[in-house]
Amino acid sequence: MGVNEVPYDFLIDPPPFSHLFVEGSVTNVGEGTAYNAGLHVVAFDAKGKVEVNMTVPLATIASFGTNVETVDYALKHYEGTNSLKLGNLLTTQTANVRIQIFHEGNVTDWDVTPVWTNSP
Repeated sequence: MGVNEVPYDFLIDPPPFSHLFVEGSVTNVGEGTAYNAGLHVVAFDAKGKVEVNMTVPLATIASFGTNVETVDYALKHYEGTNSLKLGNLLTTQTANVRIQIFHEGNVTDWDVTPVWTNSP
C-alpha cells in the first residue's frame, strides 16, 4: 500500500484541505470470505496529534473527509462519498484501492491496516 500526504498548498489550484492519498491493492489470502473488509487509517501531525482516525472501504476512486467541512468538500469536488459501508472480499479476490482522505492540518506519520471480520 502506498500512502502519501498531499499538502493543500502543493497543488496549482489548491483545495482548502490537505489529503492523505492511499493507493494499492488488498488480496484475501485466507480460506474464507473476509466480511466487512476495509482499511483502518490513523495519521498524526508532527506533534503526534491524531488528525485522521477512520476505517474506509476498499474503494477505487473515492474521496472521504474527517469532519463536516472536509466531507462536504470531498462530495462537491472529488467524487466524494459519505458512505463508509465496508464490503466483502472473497477468497483469493483482490481489491484495488485508490482513495483520498481530506483532513485539517498536515500529517507526517500514518498507519494503514487492513481490517475484516470472519462472519457477516
